[in-house]
Amino acid sequence: MTNIEYVFVAQFFTGLMLAVVFFVAWRTIEPKSHTLSWSLLFVVVTLQYILNALVDLVPFVGIARDIYWVVVNAMALMVQALALVGFRQRAGMRGWPRALITYLVVVEALVFWFTMVYFHQGLRMVLIPWSATIMLAGCTWILLRPGRKLRATEWGAVVMFLLKAVADFASGAAALAQGAQPDERYLELYRQINFLTGPAMVTGLGLFTVLILADDLADRMRTLAITDQLTGLLNRRGFEQAAASIFALARRQDQTICIALADLDHFKAVNDSHGHHVGDRTLRSVAKTLAAGVRAGDIVGRIGGEEFGVLLPWTDPPSGLEVIERLRRMLEANPLTTKSIRFFVTASFGVAQAAPDHDSIYDVLKDADHALYQAKQAGRNRVQVHTSN
Repeated sequence: MTNIEYVFVAQFFTGLMLAVVFFVAWRTIEPKSHTLSWSLLFVVVTLQYILNALVDLVPFVGIARDIYWVVVNAMALMVQALALVGFRQRAGMRGWPRALITYLVVVEALVFWFTMVYFHQGLRMVLIPWSATIMLAGCTWILLRPGRKLRATEWGAVVMFLLKAVADFASGAAALAQGAQPDERYLELYRQINFLTGPAMVTGLGLFTVLILADDLADRMRTLAITDQLTGLLNRRGFEQAAASIFALARRQDQTICIALADLDHFKAVNDSHGHHVGDRTLRSVAKTLAAGVRAGDIVGRIGGEEFGVLLPWTDPPSGLEVIERLRRMLEANPLTTKSIRFFVTASFGVAQAAPDHDSIYDVLKDADHALYQAKQAGRNRVQVHTSN
């Protein structure tokens, strides 16, 4: 086999391997639309390599060669589109917007025109590599869009996208430089750029995309570990981690924080009278009310059972009391209604301020818990602020 044929064989097995990897990931660990799109991407890549190898083994001539060119470029466009669609789906965007579909049709129509109708070597060859540059820029923009922090794997993908975009732009420029008729000098430059950078770039993009999937899964596991599955709030572990971090920052900046613990009044009676499914609905309703009632920057968590925590950064006791009293009134005025029942839920709150003699956030939580006990003892449905004796 020639060196080019060895490259095609290597590309075929690489594309096939990545297609299988993404398909297995879609069926087992990441059953989401973007994983399937990336799996289909490498299926098309594999088919494209088969066609590339076939044209060298059985050379096409005349109209057959032109049809081959139109088909293989359509497959290259589909590869580009599936890459972009996958990143759009991963970002929660619409996968196949009308503008993208229109763009693909226009580019393929131009490939057909400059191949089958009005032959122009440079224009028919420049379309796909420069289209790849545009698509890669789109993938990069999705990753770098404002308001999100990139992880290490995403930065690696961005670098690979930019390198591949530069290579595609260069190969397109070499193709366009030919003009209307083939020019062997520029054709050779075009081939060198593609065969020197193409296999490594496709493999690198595939591997970094696999790493992104693995990183997404790990990030989701980290989120699940600190999230209460019933209410969507932080669980005890997540709340205490967030509180400890803010406590340490407040100490360094000489700021004040308050913590409130809330316990639903007579919640056992709700479960006993109406069933645990109504109890779960009650907990979700309370969580929604608390999350809607706090200020920006405040943190709400479900500590366990019917107990909730509210962290108020940079807040002194009078301001904290005002916030928590508002939450208490919101709960009191927000009845839970089902098809057959309607009842009100109240809660008792204990509020504590971080003091200089507190060694950790757990000391503040202990004081808040003591204040909560006092609120319960005093008749429930009230806010009690911890005071040092």
